[in-house]
Amino acid sequence: MKRNRVQFQQGLSPGKFLQRYGSEGPCEQAVFKARWPDGLRCPECGSRRHCRIRSRKLWQCHACHRQSSLVAGTIFAATKPAADHLVPGDPPADAGQARRFVAAVQVTAAGQPARMRLSSVAGLRKKTLAAWAGRHLQLGTEVHSDGPACFRGVADAGCEHVPTVTGGGQRSCGDSRFVRVNVRVNTMLANVKQSLAGACHSLDGKHLPRYLAEFRYRFNRRYDLEVLVPRLLHASVRTPPMPYRLLTLAESCG
Repeated sequence: MKRNRVQFQQGLSPGKFLQRYGSEGPCEQAVFKARWPDGLRCPECGSRRHCRIRSRKLWQCHACHRQSSLVAGTIFAATKPAADHLVPGDPPADAGQARRFVAAVQVTAAGQPARMRLSSVAGLRKKTLAAWAGRHLQLGTEVHSDGPACFRGVADAGCEHVPTVTGGGQRSCGDSRFVRVNVRVNTMLANVKQSLAGACHSLDGKHLPRYLAEFRYRFNRRYDLEVLVPRLLHASVRTPPMPYRLLTLAESCG
């Protein structure tokens, strides 16, 4: 039997993770290297000579005295430890409200899952699915789905829609057509639910796109676990600040 590329690859062990990111000092070094891989160059005068102002966590240029912050202008700006904001046991404000999302799995020629996309949507309507497909799928993509009429919207976005209508009830789950078309998506959905239940226990529906994006990020990079955290750091220091007011305004169908 062929070895599973994900299961048997060399990843980042707990010991190595703690060594690299287990305290504030190593974390600062990792962020510094991700943001300034060739060393800090003063954005004002271009000088590479600087000193550290430890009391304020700043770097000051020797030439022009411009001060640079490690996190200013990044997604880490003005952030606080998550523990400062927890109320353990309290349900989310909108607990019980239904949240819908679209799950799509790209498969290889051999039928194996390659990448996935999870998108929170306002509702499962044809117009909504057409807008989603127009944003995330290439023209001419062959899209397989089960029977709901809303999936016809992908055809309006220039994709080829191949529905598999099996009917309802428990018997339909054993239909070979249903299994062939949907087994990959259903497996991914089961993994998403298990991951969220195990890591989050409960979640706030208005932040559902962020929870789904986190799972998608890890899944789509599962073939190179060793660089998963460095790549996340690289993206983080190049992402502008996201204050709470902007976070809550993020569109639901991202």
